[in-house]
Amino acid sequence: MTIGAKMRRNEDIAGELARRLNETTLAPFWAEGPEVRVGSESAYWSIRIIDAGTGRPDRVRQAVDQAKTIAGTVVAASHFTPAGLEAVRDAGVGYMDDRYLHVTLEQPKLAVHLERGEEPVSIAREGNVVLAGAAGAVAVALLEDPERVWRVTEIADAMHVAPATAHGVLVGLEAEGLVERVGRGPATRRRVLDPGALLDRYAGDAANDRRVMARAFVLDDGPPRTLAAMDDGLKGGNIIFAFTGACAAALMAPHVTAVARYEVWITSAHTIGHVLASAAAAPVEQGANVTFLRGPGGVLASANRDHHVRLASKFRVYADLLCDPTRGEEQAEYLRERVIGF
Repeated sequence: MTIGAKMRRNEDIAGELARRLNETTLAPFWAEGPEVRVGSESAYWSIRIIDAGTGRPDRVRQAVDQAKTIAGTVVAASHFTPAGLEAVRDAGVGYMDDRYLHVTLEQPKLAVHLERGEEPVSIAREGNVVLAGAAGAVAVALLEDPERVWRVTEIADAMHVAPATAHGVLVGLEAEGLVERVGRGPATRRRVLDPGALLDRYAGDAANDRRVMARAFVLDDGPPRTLAAMDDGLKGGNIIFAFTGACAAALMAPHVTAVARYEVWITSAHTIGHVLASAAAAPVEQGANVTFLRGPGGVLASANRDHHVRLASKFRVYADLLCDPTRGEEQAEYLRERVIGF
């Protein structure tokens, strides 16, 4: 992200922090550039923003180390992971995300702690491009080969998306400072500046693709055999699909955590009945161990056959793990460290 983009994001966060502090009616707060001030225009104290991005533990720890050296700071993230939230609380620093606000100041004497039980609020969304569907496929292409310098037509052809879609995504990511332009005119190409930040953006938006088609039960003979059986059945039914979530991650990066659930993306326009019959799955209201997700074609960008079954891309699997409330974030971090690498 460029310095200008970072400044704009911090200014957005400062505006949100001032708004939420003013809801307490403890004192007048206002945003002044990338900081929040309290007091009066002639005598005020400043609260400085330290951006922790999407709230992943490594980014949070860096922000906490910085916060410890500066008085009157708030570590801000879009949504702290459990480990990230633990890090800011253990450090005793101020923090804010879409659910929590905790600010303690020595001068003036001030302590605020708020927890939101209602719908989470947005914390300075980074840009306007939503990386879901076809736009998500463009992001996956960039992540698959972060060193490559792309023409618009090349990335459109590779991901089977409209050139206008590819162009819009690249221009939007360029405005955010995640992609840079190389050359001019017909020779214009673009490349990724920060693949880790782009992955965070993609993973945050990819949840918009998820629509549950059906929940069902299959006889579980362990991930390899169960996936192979469903793979054979879905192929036989001419269904376009790919496995994702914990079951796919277990093949990509074997982990000690047992796989109790399976997730399958379906992008072809088959009926629920045909999909379930092909996978030898029985619809159930309770005790489901497989979830079928209906999504646009973009969710299967870079899907491939691995371990003799069709798996979604490692980036899609990572994003879907983050949506799993049962140790999904832990498994996502393991996959990111072992397989993705940034």
